[in-house]
Amino acid sequence: MGRKPFRGLYGVDFLDRSLLLGIICGLVVFIAISSYILLNHADFDEQLIEQVENGVPSQDLINEIDEEAYNMQVAAKKRLDSKILDRKYWGNGELDSPLDYSFYVDSYESELKLIKEYKEYRVKYANREITREEFLSLTQNHRDYFNGLRII
Repeated sequence: MGRKPFRGLYGVDFLDRSLLLGIICGLVVFIAISSYILLNHADFDEQLIEQVENGVPSQDLINEIDEEAYNMQVAAKKRLDSKILDRKYWGNGELDSPLDYSFYVDSYESELKLIKEYKEYRVKYANREITREEFLSLTQNHRDYFNGLRII
């Protein structure tokens, strides 16, 4: 005879076991490949290093650096807004004290200064004013800080 069909709920024949196993394996492979493609993207600095080494003109790189710095500033502003609004709406309608607001604003301003400094190092590297090793050592703390902010 042949194989016995896989019996599902209420005794209904769904699929042959080998076909079911093939579908499951296919889905696992698809999910693994999709995850690798979506989650294993190079960060901006890695792309910058690669582009500098490939001889991309510095003005093109500076435009990308400006855009990345702007995106970082927008993200910092969103973090500030979310902290304040979270306190406002979940903290009985207002911040606990003016010191809380001052702390959040000071943190935001510090982050903007850090973004500006990070951008300057990136521009220096794009202009080939510093070496790759210098760039990586100068920006290590910046990268650690901003990677710590990511929630992935």
